[in-house]
Amino acid sequence: MEQQLHPLSTAGSTLTRFYIKRKPDRRQFFLRLETGQLIWTVPGKRQIEGLVDIRIIKEVRRDKNSKEFEKWPDEARKYERTHCIVIHYGQEFRLGTISCVVDSEDVAKKWVEALLFLVKSLPAHSYVQQVSRWLRKEFHEREHRTAIVLNELKTILYRVNCKIPVTRLKELFQEHDSSFRGEIGYADLQTIYLQLVQADQIFQETFAIYSRNKKYFTTKELQAFVQGQDDKWARDESSMVEFARGFQFDSKRESPDCLLAIPEFMGYVFSKQNSIWDFQHDKVNQDMDQPMTHYWIASSHNTYLTGNALTSDSSVEAYSRCLRMGSRCIELDTWDGPDDMPWIYHGHTLTSKIRFIDVVECIRDHAFATSDYPVILSIEDHCSLPQQRRMAHLFQKILGDMLVTVPVDKNETKMPSPIQLKRKIIIKHKRLPPGLETMEVRTPLNADESMREREASDISLHKNGVMYLEDAINHEWVPYYFVLSATKLCYMLKPEENENTPSESESTDSEMPVKPRGSDDLHYAEKWFHGKLINGRKRAEELLTQYENLGDGTFLVRESDTFVGDYSLSFLRAGVVHHVRIHSKADENYKHKFYLVERKMFDNLYDLITYYRSAPLRSAKFEIILKEPVPQPEAHKDKEWFHENLSRTDAEDMLRKVNQDGAFLVRESGTKEGEFVISFRGESQIKHCRISRDGRLFVLSSALFETLVDLIDYYEKTPLYRKVKLKRPVTTALIKEIGSSFQDDDMADGATEYMNLSKTVRALYDYKAHLPDELTFLKGAIITNVLQQDGGWWRGDCNGKKEGWFPANYVEDCQSNDSRRNSISNESALFGAEQLGSFELVGCSVQQVPSTFNNLATFRIQTMTSPNPVEIACDSEEEMKSWMEAIRECVRVTDEFSKKEDMYERTENCAKELSKLIVYCISGTPFRPTAPDLDFHKMSSFSELKVEKWVNRDLDHYKTFLK
Repeated sequence: MEQQLHPLSTAGSTLTRFYIKRKPDRRQFFLRLETGQLIWTVPGKRQIEGLVDIRIIKEVRRDKNSKEFEKWPDEARKYERTHCIVIHYGQEFRLGTISCVVDSEDVAKKWVEALLFLVKSLPAHSYVQQVSRWLRKEFHEREHRTAIVLNELKTILYRVNCKIPVTRLKELFQEHDSSFRGEIGYADLQTIYLQLVQADQIFQETFAIYSRNKKYFTTKELQAFVQGQDDKWARDESSMVEFARGFQFDSKRESPDCLLAIPEFMGYVFSKQNSIWDFQHDKVNQDMDQPMTHYWIASSHNTYLTGNALTSDSSVEAYSRCLRMGSRCIELDTWDGPDDMPWIYHGHTLTSKIRFIDVVECIRDHAFATSDYPVILSIEDHCSLPQQRRMAHLFQKILGDMLVTVPVDKNETKMPSPIQLKRKIIIKHKRLPPGLETMEVRTPLNADESMREREASDISLHKNGVMYLEDAINHEWVPYYFVLSATKLCYMLKPEENENTPSESESTDSEMPVKPRGSDDLHYAEKWFHGKLINGRKRAEELLTQYENLGDGTFLVRESDTFVGDYSLSFLRAGVVHHVRIHSKADENYKHKFYLVERKMFDNLYDLITYYRSAPLRSAKFEIILKEPVPQPEAHKDKEWFHENLSRTDAEDMLRKVNQDGAFLVRESGTKEGEFVISFRGESQIKHCRISRDGRLFVLSSALFETLVDLIDYYEKTPLYRKVKLKRPVTTALIKEIGSSFQDDDMADGATEYMNLSKTVRALYDYKAHLPDELTFLKGAIITNVLQQDGGWWRGDCNGKKEGWFPANYVEDCQSNDSRRNSISNESALFGAEQLGSFELVGCSVQQVPSTFNNLATFRIQTMTSPNPVEIACDSEEEMKSWMEAIRECVRVTDEFSKKEDMYERTENCAKELSKLIVYCISGTPFRPTAPDLDFHKMSSFSELKVEKWVNRDLDHYKTFLK
């Protein structure tokens, strides 16, 4: 780190600083290490414009979240977030900010790392270093001067509450003013400071008895003193000497026996190392396994305010500050805002407003920066029901798995402990009466549970069977499996009749696929290697002729058509294509060697080609040096799924119109030339998966493919994400055919960042390695860091062995915890991730319509959530009438229930979506600690004005109150 700090303290960096009251401007920033300060100047000038003590810096972030950036949005928009630095500093609750933009991401990283290092390390410096830093800071306030005068010394001493008669101070000053110029240097300032602040009188009255000569402490004397304070570590003499060095101002000693001079000893006495505080209590060391109700909780009222409750500013940063200061209960006053987005502010006052979504994101980012113990969000809710529903959606979307939405233990009889709730967020809000959520089926169908088992165990499934939906593209009627629950009609693809998984007896060695040949060789990824060309020699000549413009020496290497295991070098000279066989043979150690002429052999093909790209390849008639490789064929450009110039936004717009998992397209990466992106629909979301390049190869999750076409072909047969395979190419023609007759399913919220497809798998069967580079594992073993290679063999880590090969059909994908957003969308899905869609039954209607295909009996369903009706077909009219009757009965019951639910929502002013998120801190309960039916899920508020009246009734009431 010292190497990184040095350039920042000498040359510094020129940054663009943003201000509140004036436009952004360039400033030169430096670190002044001897004083522990961040300083800045106008470029080209020596005068310091401003400085900040690093000791009071609280946070350093790489983002644009500051008042300065918000003041100049047009300017801020020009810069990447990773180039922006915001420094939060101050000693009051309301922190100041310095907002800057650096010229590169690397410089931003260096500044942030340097400042965070100093913020953490400076307080840990020894007492001597801290005193020296403070004195130098005072000294440096007199810029461009090497000495101070008497009045300045007097001011410095006043700052440390050292009051001394002027005559005495003048005497001391004159003793050290050796030049008789009325000024002293830094060394003299330090001497006077130690002489006055570490008062000799205190030593003589209290500590002189511990030093025999009253001038200094020997090792034995200091050891005896420290042990007398019950510090057992001082028994070790070497530890004692090392400890004392932290208080020595210089290495010169009055005597060989002198460990600490008297001023140095007094420095130790007044340092934090001699504090009465037991530093073990800096960390939580109490029993944290008791119920949450057994603890006091550090709480914040009106958390959003930075001043008074009438006219002050509301600030998102106030939440960050409170959480980082240790608050575990914070308040959110929510009010209706524009665009269906709630505000947070102090209602009916002049305080400013902040966005609810910004506050929740801040809570997510800072909730556990200081402590892992749970955070309670106390909601003072003034929102309408629609905006409460928006709040519930944002809580789930932003907080994800941190949010407590179900009990820790369904059989619990007391509140969970802080340990059990670590890194969890609890919402405190009122909740609707129980029983209003029983209409909806919440549990998805498990992978190991058949529909028959579900039907037998779940009475809320009213009807199930196969019906048909018309494909909007092909206009064919496709069978789906439908299930009718109390509130929804759900459907999934019709399960295959004979889906068999391989048994142990079927998975023999003879069925195992072959590993991809040569994928580990150095040449395999090189652009000049074209693998096995179809019509090898002829195709090589076509390619070389096509790229004749690259000149003599243009070349490619391919697998030999004639000699198995050998290769062919094809190159261009004077407009003529030449072919040369690359021989291979094993030497006496059975290692393969490659050569064009036998007297010049190479260990591998890569070394051979590298050599002839710098040394001439000679024949009887000419010699030539290999130069430019023939570019790899781009067969993907002719494929319907490829879009050459398509942005991420346009890709998402196209995919929104094709409501089918597995719909996909491939586009060029907008950020890195030569790379590609698969955009596809999976689990009702739009996802993007980057395809990188390794030389000529295409890489997806470390799986290697020779062409983009091979990659797409592979993932049309193999799941790319969970169980989603690439099924339907999304083309411009397809989008035109669909037109505007699609329903916007709010997929914009479902669009994700680029996915990391690194996998973890579980072994289905035992496998014993046949080769040294293979894995051996038992059934049930977990294999991590799996790289999906082509050819049916994968690589991964298991039982301490790294990157070992294993057969892909011996394992299954471990369903890792997806983002909370995915789990939320699937919570109410009867078929979980397999579900393709559903129809809400509240207020829907059904009616029979004439059949248009193969005598299928057809009916139409119109829901309140969709503007267009949907036609569903059955195999017979009797079956159709049975479905229609069952749906109408569910609609009748659901409508009655919905009216009751709506009545409760309006009466309690509590949206059911928000109510479902409340588990433990249910508010709105009167304070009655003597009631016999106390419920640990509920939380009561109690006015401090009633405390005295309540506790003065009698002793039993007082004890009850304390409980």
